[in-house]
Amino acid sequence: MTPCADAGLVINEIMYDQEGADTGYEWVEIYNDSTESISIDSWYFYEDDTHHGLFPDGFSSLSAGSYALIVQDVNLIKSQYGPNIKLIKSSFSLNNTGETINLSDADKNIVDSVSYSSDIGAVGNGYSQQLLDSIWRESAPTPGESNGISSVLISDDSEPAQSSSKSPSSGALKNEIEKDYYTAFIDIGPQAVALSSTKIDAWVSHTKGSKSVKKLSGFYYLNFGDGQSLTTDRRIEQIHTYQYPGVYELVFEYHTSQLAKNSGKEPSILTRKTITVSKAEIAIESIDILSGILIHNKLPHDVNLEGWDLSTPIHSYTFPLYSIIRAGGSIRIPLSVHKLGAIDTDTWILLRNENDQTISSYTNNAYKLKESQNLFPAVVQPLVTHIAEKKEPSVDIKDFQPDILAKYLKQHPEKTEVNFGESHYVGPEEKNKDSSFPVGIIIGTGMFAALLGIIRSYSVSKNQPPQEGEREVIGEIELIE
Repeated sequence: MTPCADAGLVINEIMYDQEGADTGYEWVEIYNDSTESISIDSWYFYEDDTHHGLFPDGFSSLSAGSYALIVQDVNLIKSQYGPNIKLIKSSFSLNNTGETINLSDADKNIVDSVSYSSDIGAVGNGYSQQLLDSIWRESAPTPGESNGISSVLISDDSEPAQSSSKSPSSGALKNEIEKDYYTAFIDIGPQAVALSSTKIDAWVSHTKGSKSVKKLSGFYYLNFGDGQSLTTDRRIEQIHTYQYPGVYELVFEYHTSQLAKNSGKEPSILTRKTITVSKAEIAIESIDILSGILIHNKLPHDVNLEGWDLSTPIHSYTFPLYSIIRAGGSIRIPLSVHKLGAIDTDTWILLRNENDQTISSYTNNAYKLKESQNLFPAVVQPLVTHIAEKKEPSVDIKDFQPDILAKYLKQHPEKTEVNFGESHYVGPEEKNKDSSFPVGIIIGTGMFAALLGIIRSYSVSKNQPPQEGEREVIGEIELIE
């Protein structure tokens, strides 16, 4: 197929066999080498005898001198390379042994065509095929950026890849000089969040002439920058957890063998990389009347909640693969999905990461929240992300359990418990009242005592008849004979 000389859009880089499982991670980079913007949404990606539509993510035109990736899954590529690359969604699947791919205009005319082959390289080793010095070669991927200056020099008998009309003839290879060198790579996942798992890969590629081979053995040393390090005899694929947010320097050293290291030789490669670890600012923001849970990502980059869970004291829900929240964005998980049951104002909801670290907690019960902070200030208080009301609600002590009542009275010394057969709240205004017995009770008690005295006197006088000349007294009545 013959491309148009004034097409403007060209295929610049191909990631056809991503390391590991590549479904959703394949991409084709295009470049606008014209002097004007080109509307992308009317073009097609022609592959496997099909014109696949192009759907730009958040833009419609590609400006002059700009790059964009045609991808299978926008969210996956963002999670891998960050949010700053222009992405174009399309439906396709690249053959891992090679095929011809094309760009076609609004009338479905082929305007650029490239045939790639696994013979060139980039076969599941983390590399891509890209146009370097007008030659298609294997190299470290540069998505959304200009392809790296080629340091892979090719010998006279090497065959160039089939490529677009931008590629020179094989005669351009005659002046190339063969070299032998190592290249180090430190690859860290798209998110580095304190207390959460961060995937870190470190490896070395050995280039000799036109061939690049990823070294699988040797002496590998990686310092994570937080006081921890790792030594191994194979390429490093490590899950690491940074306990605190901050800026860390990773240092990677490689020797061809343990013997080379022990002999005191200089390392074959030594490199470093800066990593910024963010505070886990991901919070349960609210719960609506339908028990939908809103989670907000306050970080400046996307976060994958895969393996995290939401839980109540009874139930839990685990986020599935690729549960991505965009930078500064939110997602709401409905009751039909989280299945934690109806959530009332007393329900505690916890958000935990894949390391079982609690990142956020939520309850609408402000008093219960305050009590929890008092009981576990070092654990609960930093996790609190929401208080329904700032004021302490009115409290009826009769609703308290005995241990809670004791704690409440300890915290409020101005209040006293008085028990009259049922729990009763006594405030300071009642404590200041006159504490003497009511007058009616005193009078009644006195009259009752006087009556007992009369009865007792009568009983005594009745049993002892009066002597002659004496007066008989009954109670307070005097009898005179």
